[in-house]
Amino acid sequence: MNEKTIEKRLLKMQREILLKLPDTGVVCKSDCFCRNSTSEQNIDLDDLTALFALDPDSRRQLNLINHALNRLRRKEYYRCVQCGSQLSGEHLKKDPLTDLCEACLQKQSDDSIH
Repeated sequence: MNEKTIEKRLLKMQREILLKLPDTGVVCKSDCFCRNSTSEQNIDLDDLTALFALDPDSRRQLNLINHALNRLRRKEYYRCVQCGSQLSGEHLKKDPLTDLCEACLQKQSDDSIH
């Protein structure tokens, strides 16, 4: 997958979560993330009230998406944040939000068991 395709996929995931936002009475700006589906910017976190209206899992997902978008824009998306090795396309296709290679994920899983 190329970077534009990945970015579109991540932004789509972001929009799907933001559609869950309950009506908080907050008026969105004209360039707000919820209206600009082709935005190349991360979520504007100015409206914490609206974001905290999301359930904890959705907030966590939103954070992971923003982290992935930031890594993509810094040209670090294809690198493991722990060991620096190349992340495989297949690995990222399975989980586009991961920032660890399969070996580091396995090590993390093994460490959490012990």
